[in-house]
Amino acid sequence: MDSELTSQKSLRERPRSRGLGVFAAGSLALGHLTLLPSSAAAQFPSECTASGTTVTCTYSSPGQYVLDLFGGTGDLHVVAIGGSGGAGMPAEGIGGSDGGQGGQVTSVISEYPPRLFIFVGGDGVSGHFGGAGGFNGGGDSGSGAFLGGGGGGASDIRRNPADLDSRLIVAAGGGGGGAGSAPDNSGGHAGAAGGSGIGGGGGPGTESAGGTGGSAGSSGDSGSAGDVGIGGNGGGNAQIAGGGGGSGLYGGGGGGADAAPGSAGGGGGGSSFGDDISIAPPTTQPRVVISFTPDPAQERCTGFLCIDLGSLFNFS
Repeated sequence: MDSELTSQKSLRERPRSRGLGVFAAGSLALGHLTLLPSSAAAQFPSECTASGTTVTCTYSSPGQYVLDLFGGTGDLHVVAIGGSGGAGMPAEGIGGSDGGQGGQVTSVISEYPPRLFIFVGGDGVSGHFGGAGGFNGGGDSGSGAFLGGGGGGASDIRRNPADLDSRLIVAAGGGGGGAGSAPDNSGGHAGAAGGSGIGGGGGPGTESAGGTGGSAGSSGDSGSAGDVGIGGNGGGNAQIAGGGGGSGLYGGGGGGADAAPGSAGGGGGGSSFGDDISIAPPTTQPRVVISFTPDPAQERCTGFLCIDLGSLFNFS
């Protein structure tokens, strides 16, 4: 009997559990149960670094990336730089032209989904090396014995990777330079027309339309027009090929071709979209930089089970 009373007393005096459970593979943190492996620290992608309360993610190689923003982060502060156009070849040792510079855009983005898709544009390739357009929409040089430069690719952030209309910011690419011997048949900077030789320069992309293709000179084809997110290709089927248009919100038009020893047109630059738009300084590499302040009240537990015990039980 005494043993039974002692047992009942022991049960009455035992402190009530305040939501602490036993989970072999888990860890408990003040009202939230987070089933995590040995390290419970929130991990950001390798492109991201933390300094104080600010996280900065820098994407500097051409390609596509994914950024998951868990919990509240407030405004995103973004700097995007588009690719530059490639240089056009000289014709028979005469001339040659520079590609245009990409755009630089600074924006504060307040409304966005929890997953963002980042595209970093590539620089257009010089006519000496084939004149291909840069990653993310840069137009190619036309065909010919002497090639223009490829247009630069745009850098942007999207809600949906396959939907160009979902872009939140766009830094345009510069146009590729036209081949040949004109005084100034360079590619246009972002938002500017390409320079003309005997073949015409491509028009710039605008807020609502792609740039027109440059007219052909004494031989060959006109450049093709730019379109949504795509620079036009340079005119070809001649000895002197036009430069490709830069990509952007709308791409620039490709430059028109010409016969040797003449000169083809440079590609037009694409259009940019954002709060503060300018031309990137020379030699600046394309990139996207995103800075934000994570909300410490939000728990990240990607790929694991998070249970808010306070929402399941009323512990007192």
